[in-house]
Amino acid sequence: MLRRAAWPFDFVLLVCCAFVFLTLGAMALYPGGTDFNSRATTYHFFENFFSDLGRTITKGSHRPNPFGSTLFFVALSSAGIALGVFFIAFARFFWGDLAQRVATTAGVLFGLLSALNFLGIAWYRANIYPKEHVHCVFAAFKCFPLAVFCFGITMLIGRNYPKRGAWIFAIFFVVLLVYLGLITKGPSPESAQGLMIQAVGQKIVVYTSLLCVSAQSLLARRHLSATMKSNSLP
Repeated sequence: MLRRAAWPFDFVLLVCCAFVFLTLGAMALYPGGTDFNSRATTYHFFENFFSDLGRTITKGSHRPNPFGSTLFFVALSSAGIALGVFFIAFARFFWGDLAQRVATTAGVLFGLLSALNFLGIAWYRANIYPKEHVHCVFAAFKCFPLAVFCFGITMLIGRNYPKRGAWIFAIFFVVLLVYLGLITKGPSPESAQGLMIQAVGQKIVVYTSLLCVSAQSLLARRHLSATMKSNSLP
């Protein structure tokens, strides 16, 4: 019974783990190249964005990147699907009164928009559809904090979910806001220093997202287990 109810969260946890390994594989296979170093032969953590992994032709060096771009496509497409599954499954806990339903519905809508745009980041390769790719990046990270904020509110309103879940989302919300400020008002990646700040900031928010969604999925799974046990008691 628990396995059937918890499969969405198990799926999310599996995808989060797979994302790390797939992107690390894509980094290992990346032929190299940045805006400031066309002779690079490897992926540079401080000079390459995640989006560079999805390029079919590398930046600067203009080398083909068939294997790395495929791994990145699979990783980000899976992450987009998993994010949508997460928000839909997570909504089941917050359907008590009208205020919760309103906040939860808004959270799901923003969450699905964010998930859809993450799929767009994967599908619109940065070297083929640069405008669409950048649009999806900004849209994803504008909708994501709104979804987190709405679910944070509904967790505070309700009494049937552990309050530490709200703290997880509160911290994550601040991280997302800081990153949104970085990509909208921060230094331009057209300078070497700006590129390093933007590239590192992106990696911090991506891995923080994985940690947050994984932690919330584990908490949701434990909450489901506890609820089922209490309901089965005479």
